Amino acid sequence: MKPSITRILFSTLIIFAIPVHANDYESHKDQIAQAENLILNFQSALKSELKKAIEEGGAEKAIVVCNEQAPLIAQTLSTLEGVSIGRTALRVRNQNNLPDAWESEILNKFNKQKEEGSTPEEMIAYKEDGSFRYMKAISMQPMCAMCHGEHIDEGLYAKIKKIYPHDTAINYKLDDIRGAFVVSLPKKSTPQ
Repeated sequence: MKPSITRILFSTLIIFAIPVHANDYESHKDQIAQAENLILNFQSALKSELKKAIEEGGAEKAIVVCNEQAPLIAQTLSTLEGVSIGRTALRVRNQNNLPDAWESEILNKFNKQKEEGSTPEEMIAYKEDGSFRYMKAISMQPMCAMCHGEHIDEGLYAKIKKIYPHDTAINYKLDDIRGAFVVSLPKKSTPQ
């Protein structure tokens, strides 16, 4: 039996993913701060574009922002910073955002934390090569409900399905874990 690509990729990760605690924060505070800043910039830029689109053309225009602008924002931030930033979820609209094995595991942990009544904690992991990964949960917000909620207009959903024929990112309730931001940073360089 051949090992799956997912299994091979997952095996390159160090076998732990941990919540961000005090000891971990101290030893990786620069990387955590960089990841949090990237997420804040991505979230802020995307939210701004979505608000503008909704004001100009309603939810239909917001679909275009998520389809065209969100990947460009992520790509721009990634290029400027020499890192990778994006979004993922267990139920995706864009198939390019499917989670890898580690991301799936963390998304399931976020959901479990939410079910247990706690706020999902940020998670970090280290690859064998010393690179750093960071995930932060995305909670379902009111602005997102018109396209991802339980009551989506039929005409709007038909347009969504035209762009995203394999869409499963629907039926979320407010404050559900909608997905997560994912940041990957290269190996931390040591000063000479």
